[in-house]
Order: sequence, then C-alpha cells, then structure tokens
Amino acid sequence: MENKKCSYSKHQDFDAIIYCQECNKDMCKKCINLHQQLFEDHHIYKLDNNKVLFINLCKENNHMIKYQYYCKDHNILCCSSCIAKIDVEGNGQHKDCNIYSINNIKNEKKNKLSENIKYLEDLSNRIEDKIKELKILFEKINQNKDELQLKIQKIFTQIRNVLNQREDELLLEIDNYYNELFCIDNIINKSKILPKKIKITLEKGKSIENEWNNENKLNSLINDCINIENNIKDIDLINDNIDKLKEFENIKIIFVPENNSLNNFINNIKHFGSIFKLDSVILTNIEDIDLFYKLISSRIKLKNMKLLYKATKDGIEFENVKNKVEGKTNLIFLFCVESKIFGAFINCKLDNIQSGKYFNDENAFVFSLCDNKIFEILIPEKAIHFRVDHTVLIGNTQVNNGFWIYKGQFGSSLSKEPTVYNFQKSNIPNGIKNLTELEIFEINS
Repeated sequence: MENKKCSYSKHQDFDAIIYCQECNKDMCKKCINLHQQLFEDHHIYKLDNNKVLFINLCKENNHMIKYQYYCKDHNILCCSSCIAKIDVEGNGQHKDCNIYSINNIKNEKKNKLSENIKYLEDLSNRIEDKIKELKILFEKINQNKDELQLKIQKIFTQIRNVLNQREDELLLEIDNYYNELFCIDNIINKSKILPKKIKITLEKGKSIENEWNNENKLNSLINDCINIENNIKDIDLINDNIDKLKEFENIKIIFVPENNSLNNFINNIKHFGSIFKLDSVILTNIEDIDLFYKLISSRIKLKNMKLLYKATKDGIEFENVKNKVEGKTNLIFLFCVESKIFGAFINCKLDNIQSGKYFNDENAFVFSLCDNKIFEILIPEKAIHFRVDHTVLIGNTQVNNGFWIYKGQFGSSLSKEPTVYNFQKSNIPNGIKNLTELEIFEINS
C-alpha cells in the first residue's frame, strides 16, 4: 500500500505524516512548521499506516467531533451529533438514551475506577492460585479420561480374548469331528497307493502260480501266499473305507449359533456399553457410580442424566424445588443422609404442582445403594407429593411409609411393614437427620 501524499499541490511527491482536522488536509514534513505558526488552535493528528490516530474524537459515523457527553445506556462517550434529535442522516444514535455531561460522571467513574483497581489487585493476588487450581483440575480431567479409555480397552480386550478362545474351541471341535467320523486324510493317502499295491500283489500271485510245482521253493511260496492274503485284507479294508465314505455323501456337519441368536449377539455387541455425563456431588467415587448405574439401569435405560436441582446450590424451599421440576418427567430424586445414598424414580409428569397435591405413578420405585435394592410401588396414588412446609415427600407419612425434606432437614416416618413403597425401617434413615444433599436429575433428556 502506497503512503498518503501531501495535499499541498507543490508537495504532492512527499509522504504525508500528519492530518489537520479543521483543514481536512494531509500534510508532509515541510508543511508542519508553517501550518502550526498560522493555525495554533487547529487539531493535528499523526498518521500511522495511512490511518489517522484520532484521540478523544467521536468515531460514531465518522462524526470527528470532540467527546462532550456520556451515554449511560451504552457506557460510552459521545458527541453533540450523537444526541441530536434533528433527523439528519448519521446523527442521533443516542438521542433516546440517558445522557450525562462528562463532568457530571467524573466522580462516579472515579469511584468505579477505585473499585476496579481494588478488584484487579485482589484478582492479581489470587490469579496464580486460580491458575494452579485450573492446572490441577485439567490434570484430573485428563486422568479421568485416560482411566475411562483404559477401562473400555480392558473390557473389549476381554471380549476379544473370549471370542478368540471360543473360535479356537469350535475349530478344534470340527477337526476332531471330521477326523473321528471320516479319517479322510488317512483314507486318501492309502487310496493313492492302492492301485500300485494291487498291481504288485497281482504280479506276485501270478509269479507264485508259475512256480508252484517247484518243491524246493514250497516253503517260500507258501509264505508268499500268506503275504498276498494279508495284502488283500489291507486292500479290502481300504476299499471298504472308500465305499463307506460314499455312504456319507449326503451327511452335512453345520455350525449354527445357539438359539439362532447371531443377529441378537451382533446387535448386543454393537450397542454394548454406555457413556453418560453425571454432574453429582453425591455420586463421586467409581464404586458408587457403578452400583447406581447397574441398579437403576436394571429397570430403566440411563442414556443421559441432566442435573435440574441441587439443594446446597438452589435452596431447599418448596418454590425452589417446584420451579425446577414443574412439567418434568422421568426424574431421579437422589438423597444423601449420614453417608447413606438412596432415592426414588418418578416417571409421571409433574404438572401443576401445588401444596398438598399427590401424583399417581405406577412406574415409580424407591432404591437404596446401601442395600443394593429396588423397592416397588404398592400404592401408585401416593407415589410423590409436595407441600409448602415439607418441600417434597416420597410416599405418605400418614401411613408411616415415606420420607421428606423440612427446613433443610431430612425426615422419615417408617413402619415395620411397608405400605406405599415396599421398603422398611432398615432401608431408609429413620427420624429427623441432617440432610447432606438432595439432587434431582432428568434422565434420557
């Protein structure tokens, strides 16, 4: 890109280095001194890469007027053209905004500057620790990723080993089957020498027959006759085996997957294993997560779990819970009380939640990780309900078979015999306890 040239006709061969706002001219080095002597009050600006470096001039629509006002709505400085209400093209960008003179916001901006300086100082003191924490978190995330990948590799290596072992067993079984039933290789090898053996034996027999009257060779001839008889037995045996093979011509040995389950087997392999994201402070160690997944997935498919509510973050009041679960379905309520982890699955849609309202759910169930059990619903009409004073209740406390949240505390009223759900006192913490955490998840979303 060529440099801008001086606007003065006699200096058009010289590069411009400044711009005068009032004259609207680009000027070279030779023009500067004379211009400054004649026009001391003009505003001149240095050219950088052929661009004017305007300072304290409004750049809105190239107004090029000094900043005089402050727009609070947009938190920017503006000029008189920006706030002009006259309908002129390029003017009035901030005519409907809250406008203040620059002097009026001086103290406000000074106070804000003091706040920003304090914030930056505090941040400066903490930023190194934050970066260290970030590195530790990043390493932990990568470690978790490596562990997951290694676990998957180990499982599929086991599957491949079992498949290879089964393949070898079946191939060996086929070899043994054919060898025992047909002895094909042995028969074929013997059949190859059969024509020659017959020919040699026949020639030997004729030779003996020609010399039969030779008394001097009688012993030898008799012995040769015996050998011929034995050869004929061998020949007949080979010939019989060949004939037997013809009998097996229509016999077929086939391999059929057990119960014709090949397609199901392949389909199961294709969809074997699940990967899902779990954002939980209750389920943190791998053992609890594996136990939870196996227990719940025995009843419902866990494709994904979206965290809707966390008591320690969102608050324990009725309205907090209601706002998070209103209109939702397929929910897991996960409780942690005194290190015991348990909860409930609610399948019905929680529409129009009101204090005291019960929801009917035939598919609901309660579960306990401590017992590794699922407890069936006995009275679907009492599956779950909400109250202003007790937030959320699983089951029904009136018949002593339910648990609830009350003012940040966990409470339960349990009888020896199950009524609403098929759990008993030993399965759920009894009485009033400290609630460690309550999380509510929407599954398969």
